[in-house]
Amino acid sequence: TATIDLNNPEIWKKYSDKLIYEYSLKQFRQDGYSKEVKVLTADMQKIDRMLSAAILSQYRRKIAEKNKIYLKPVVLFKSKTIKESFENAELFHKTIKNLKEEDLEDIRCKSAGTILEKAFNYFDEHGISNDVLKLELKEDFGEEKCMLLDSQNIDERKQLQLNSLEDENNGIRAIFAVNMLNEGWDTLNLFDIVRLYETCDGKRVDGKYIPGKTTLSEVQLIGRGARYYPFTVDEKDKFKRKFDNDPENEMKILEELYYHSSYVPQYIAELKTALRESGIMPPQEPKTVKLKVKEDFKNTEFWKKGLIFINSRKKKDGLKIEDISDIIQNKVYGPVVLKSGRLQEEVLFENGKSEHQQKTENIKLNNFSDAVIRKAIAKNDFYRFDNLKKYFSKLDSINALVECIKGAMVNVTANGQLTPDDKLKIVLTILDQLKAQIKMQYTEYEGSRLFMSRNVSEVVKDKTLNIDINSDREAGRPMKDPVKPEL
Repeated sequence: TATIDLNNPEIWKKYSDKLIYEYSLKQFRQDGYSKEVKVLTADMQKIDRMLSAAILSQYRRKIAEKNKIYLKPVVLFKSKTIKESFENAELFHKTIKNLKEEDLEDIRCKSAGTILEKAFNYFDEHGISNDVLKLELKEDFGEEKCMLLDSQNIDERKQLQLNSLEDENNGIRAIFAVNMLNEGWDTLNLFDIVRLYETCDGKRVDGKYIPGKTTLSEVQLIGRGARYYPFTVDEKDKFKRKFDNDPENEMKILEELYYHSSYVPQYIAELKTALRESGIMPPQEPKTVKLKVKEDFKNTEFWKKGLIFINSRKKKDGLKIEDISDIIQNKVYGPVVLKSGRLQEEVLFENGKSEHQQKTENIKLNNFSDAVIRKAIAKNDFYRFDNLKKYFSKLDSINALVECIKGAMVNVTANGQLTPDDKLKIVLTILDQLKAQIKMQYTEYEGSRLFMSRNVSEVVKDKTLNIDINSDREAGRPMKDPVKPEL
């Protein structure tokens, strides 16, 4: 958990002997497992802020599509009351239905110096006119692709849609909500939150400004939206940010959550304070550093005629392991410790031993039913047949996987006969450990043996870096200003 308050004596007393490792939200963000949170303020009418978020969401979707990443970004429009949420939804639907090119041009004129300007520049470069963008927004943000969600507007269908926003067959692009999503909701493809009210309820206590309840609930919501949307680029970690030190990269927008607010200086200061204290935002904005190739170096022969030899990445024709049974053989999985779940009086034998003794042994799964194994497989997306074929070219069916698993050996500690639930837990444990094995032994790419020459001047270029000035990393810092002088 990122929210355990160990400064509270009662909480510390309860958890001190159970604490394995404290991993704070701040550390989670620093390690790259969250989106970066940006606050985008605008002195605009409410509907213009709503349109801006929809335009930015569409830009993000196009960047993902261009780079062959499936992403359907979602916008959350947050209101203060149910009545206001209904009115805001009606306003948005009416505006989208009657959207004109002039409306988009008006937003463009107000976007100078923001991420929106970058979005409009991208549209221009790729031949996406205001007329085309207008038609796309009408299609992607039509009323049937928006959801009104509050305590008076919730049913089973909406619950299912809400919990499957990342699915390809779920077309929802915008949610109008009040306070239902501050906790207990997880979605990775939320990228824009639009605040449609101007409440500011912080106060000053003993000379220190304390964020109010409204702001703290918004921080909680932002924290949920800040979960990273995983995607793969050049074999980099799928679940971590990849462009912190490459701010000019167009794909950086896929790693950022934007919180859209009207321009209220006191509230913005309050919000940023709360976000920094929670660890969702860094204590200070990253420092942008521009690195330029020195002019005197450009005058050298090496710059003009020098070569750098670079190899390329290519897909491997063969994998280390072709048959899944090769991995499963000669390995003992587990251990799995099963609790009986029974409440009973223990009957002691004359020697003082319990009738229900726990027993630890290595067992084979050859007597487990196919139904139990298939149920466990169905619970793990990794074992979809199309995904497994990527790893094992010889695998011809899920039946073959079931038979392989029946040959697995697992270390089990149990009390009496195994129930169907016990068997399911055992198979799930094996599948989790097998997945880690497969990934560790699988390499999709390798470097080519052929190296091609390129001019130094083509490879060495000016670049821009973002430096987290509060981290203890030396990367990107000049040696005249090191963090750790002793190094």
